[in-house]
Amino acid sequence: RVHPQRLEYLRPKIKPEIDPRDVGLWKLWHLPHITFRVDDLEKAIGDDEIVYGPVDSAEARIAFVHKDGGLSSIWSMLRWIPGTASLRRG
Repeated sequence: RVHPQRLEYLRPKIKPEIDPRDVGLWKLWHLPHITFRVDDLEKAIGDDEIVYGPVDSAEARIAFVHKDGGLSSIWSMLRWIPGTASLRRG
């Protein structure tokens, strides 16, 4: 978490060509998003339009949704990670 506002910029070395008909994946590659960490992923998604997911990573269950006119990723942590004191050990 080097950036003072905890911003992170991820870009691939080679940007893939995404078919615009694959709307969810296209939005993930072409729209910026903000990330929220929540305790209950399904509750946080609510009635929002799911763009991609939910998917499980080694550390979190993640979904990308349209929220308040923008794209958001919502993370529900599956395990405690050292250095993240705000998370409960589990």
